[in-house]
This record gives sequence, structure tokens and C-alpha cells, in this order.
Amino acid sequence: MKVLSLVGIMCVAVTSMAVAQMLLPGDGVAIEVKPQLVEGVVHTNAVVLADTNALASMVAEEKTLLADAKNITVQLTSISYPLREYRQRMMAQDKELMVMARDIAKMQQDLEAKLAEKYPDIGAKTKERDALTRRYSDVNFKLREIHKKIDAMQKAIQRDAADKKMAK
Repeated sequence: MKVLSLVGIMCVAVTSMAVAQMLLPGDGVAIEVKPQLVEGVVHTNAVVLADTNALASMVAEEKTLLADAKNITVQLTSISYPLREYRQRMMAQDKELMVMARDIAKMQQDLEAKLAEKYPDIGAKTKERDALTRRYSDVNFKLREIHKKIDAMQKAIQRDAADKKMAK
């Protein structure tokens, strides 16, 4: 399952990079358009005064859009988690998909090895990233353990305080 998650993340990363490259200027495209002066127009650095009605309507539209974004996020979350669990359960039961997942994992490992072999700087950065990811995971595990202990202590202190109040 981790392999499929990794493959999914890699697909998103590759797609993001492809989109970013399409959006980059190049081949003679001007990065900056220089302003042109228009005859008879006064140019100042004065702050433009906004129409209060327009501002109020923009604030109302912003609130509507934020509420809509929140609603969409809630709906997306309510669909995503059950879907992920269902996918994982079905993938664990389907032998054909399990074989494909193993093949994908093996191919991903081969790709990473070839990439590290061909471009040592990428291999070094990948190893560094992996080491940092492991450290991050370890630190988060320790934090979760400490938070559990802190929560338990706080509950014990609250119980003691409540018991002392009851005793008075």
C-alpha cells in the first residue's frame, strides 16, 4: 500500500513539474512588460480610493467563496477517507493488483537506482532527503509519545484537583 501511495505522490510531483515547466517563460517570451506612457494621462503615485460599495461586495464575495471552499473541503474529506480505506481493502484482496503493486515498487526502485547511478548529485540529495524523512518520522513518534504522557499527567492532575474539591 505504501508503494501505491509513493507511486501516487510521484505521479503528482511529475505532473506538477510538467505544469510548472509549461508555465515558465521561454523561447523569446518577455518576462516583464514595460509600461508605456499614454499621452494626456497623468501618472501619479497616489493611492487609489476604493468605492465602499465595491469593497463591501468584494468582502461579501470573499466570505461566500471561503464558505464554499470550506464546504468543498468537508465534502472532499468525507469522500476521500472512506474511498482510501475501500481501495486499500480491495487492493489487499485482489491478487492481480498486488502483483502490479509489487512490480511498480520494483520498477520505482530500479528507476531510483538508475537515476542515482547516472546523476550522483541527485542520488546524494535523495539519500539526504530519505535520512531527513526518517529523522522527521522519529521525532514525530517521540512527540506523540510525549504528548500522550503529558495528556495522561494533565488528566491525573485534574482528577486529583477534583478529588480534593470533593473532599472539602
